[in-house]
Amino acid sequence: MIVTLLSAPLQVYLLEIAENDYPQALVLASSLSSIFFNFGISLGSATASVMFDVMGLKDLSLGSAIYAVISLA
Repeated sequence: MIVTLLSAPLQVYLLEIAENDYPQALVLASSLSSIFFNFGISLGSATASVMFDVMGLKDLSLGSAIYAVISLA
């Protein structure tokens, strides 16, 4: 939920920085947000599958809670 709320303002913020400081990298800056969101999704999926293999379905929520605390830090 938070990712969808922060997506557009983060994209606008990155584009403002790129426009003011690095105008030649405007196209790269416009793609960075979606690249890192997709990287986060794939990293989370890979981590969840490893946790499922190691801990099983019963303890998957504990591993997810630890991952959420790490991401908040």
